[in-house]
Amino acid sequence: MIKKLFAIVLIVSASILYCGKSGDNELQIYEVKYADSMYPKKFVFHNYKGEDKIPFAWKFYYVNYRGIKILVDTGF
Repeated sequence: MIKKLFAIVLIVSASILYCGKSGDNELQIYEVKYADSMYPKKFVFHNYKGEDKIPFAWKFYYVNYRGIKILVDTGF
């Protein structure tokens, strides 16, 4: 189930950040956005007292460098 979900998210959401003609580049980087949420501003901005929220995107990056596949999870 998780593998299917990952494949769907990758196909639907992936946008190529850096990739030239096929075979020309050794580095490919994909940004995958898989969710959006609202986050309280008071936890983002120092001394903010309001209850407002800001949009927050959940992402990870997939890097392919010379056949080496790397998943970069930047955390919260």
